[in-house]
Amino acid sequence: MNIQNPKERIALKRLFSIINGSTPKSDTPEYWDGEIPWITPIDLNNDDSKFIKSSNRSITDAGLNSCGTSITPAGTIVISCRAPIGSIGITLNETCTNQGCKSLVKKSGLISEKFFYYALLSSNKELNSLGKGTTFLELSTDALSNYKVPNYDFEYQALIASFLDRETAKIDELIQKQEGLIQLYGERINTLVLDGLKNPSAKYMRLMHASENVSRPVSQEEDASYRPLGLYNRGRGIFIKEERDTDDMGDSNFFWVKSGDLIFSGQFAWEGSVAMAQVEHEGCVVSHRYPVIKGKEGVALTEYLLALFQTSHGDFLLNENSRGAAGRNRPLNISLLLKEKIPIIDMESQLKIKILIDAKEQFLKKSAQEIALLKEHRASLISAAVTGKIDVRELV
Repeated sequence: MNIQNPKERIALKRLFSIINGSTPKSDTPEYWDGEIPWITPIDLNNDDSKFIKSSNRSITDAGLNSCGTSITPAGTIVISCRAPIGSIGITLNETCTNQGCKSLVKKSGLISEKFFYYALLSSNKELNSLGKGTTFLELSTDALSNYKVPNYDFEYQALIASFLDRETAKIDELIQKQEGLIQLYGERINTLVLDGLKNPSAKYMRLMHASENVSRPVSQEEDASYRPLGLYNRGRGIFIKEERDTDDMGDSNFFWVKSGDLIFSGQFAWEGSVAMAQVEHEGCVVSHRYPVIKGKEGVALTEYLLALFQTSHGDFLLNENSRGAAGRNRPLNISLLLKEKIPIIDMESQLKIKILIDAKEQFLKKSAQEIALLKEHRASLISAAVTGKIDVRELV
């Protein structure tokens, strides 16, 4: 087999046509909810599969013809080029995208889209370094077109892709086992809450009477720096944003966070963005867009309130009090939420829930380290295979 020198790289534009996306007018109903999958960067943020199986939204033929997006065939590589750069997937069906994505349609049948999926996946840092912009980084069509990737003959591309499919599947299975154990904790906690709600002794009271508002205003000092927090959706916890100087904090009011605070995302509570701060979040800050409460002593443990808002009943309450008319713009009205009546179960049951939540947090920290190491190994293996640092013929 004649394998090209792995040090030789080729510009993507020589192998793929780069297709830009676009968005139909959001206020025109006849453009939306059609039969054409419309991919955005949100649809690419999925570690479970290299393939794009579905999209959150779809458009009609009229929507397609109203803007600059184009239908691309199955087997197209779609990559996000803003917010964030580098999320990637391969389509299983004909699709189109918004302007946050670019589609790579191969010019020849003798190109393994899976190999170049892996090649671009391992190029995430380089692609991000090519992003330009002040408000957010964006990868231009020109920069992507001229980006050079390793190139081999088709047979070796396919061999590398097959090798990485098999090896990454093994790693992904180990990651899924860790995530499965986390899910079991969540299911057990959910069961305890729901069992408590069935108990006739459960009492209903307004959230404002079962909790306390938390407000620790930050007096920003010149030349000081702060670490803002953000919340993942679906109860996946808290992340710490990059440290910012006072000049970069913007016009928002900020508040100090302490361990044990229950934090809601004012923008995405309806998507389950609620979490309890841990020790590692002490000294961080949240903006006024993140309401914070704690359970009232002797009435409700904060852990119980967290568990309650992660049940279907809590999800209903968060959605009912997150109003908005434009897409995902549904801010939480904390004043209305505090007036909602919630079930309060006996303290003994609340303590059982607290013990499980504490155990889950400890497991999460250990599991996160293991998952990070597995993902690091996965990334290193992909990079070594696509750049020729290892000869996969010797490993197959």
